[in-house]
Amino acid sequence: MQADGGGNGADRKERLEDAGYDYSAIQDIVNDRLGTPSKKSVDEIAREVIHGDWGNGEERKQKLKSAGYDYSTVQNTVNEMLSQ
Repeated sequence: MQADGGGNGADRKERLEDAGYDYSAIQDIVNDRLGTPSKKSVDEIAREVIHGDWGNGEERKQKLKSAGYDYSTVQNTVNEMLSQ
């Protein structure tokens, strides 16, 4: 791991998994220590978005924001998943 925490978002997830760590377990520990409620991973939310569980357009943006997710991060992950 790098001293900077290994990046953020998808970069951090990839670095942790490449190093053999369970990203979700690590993120849950971080959230617990920060007093932040556990959330689903960005990849899980992105799959739900692709499935249509979060609505479309502005509705999706508002639902994600209200649930504590960063819309841009989720949408970038959705775009990455759909481009593969």
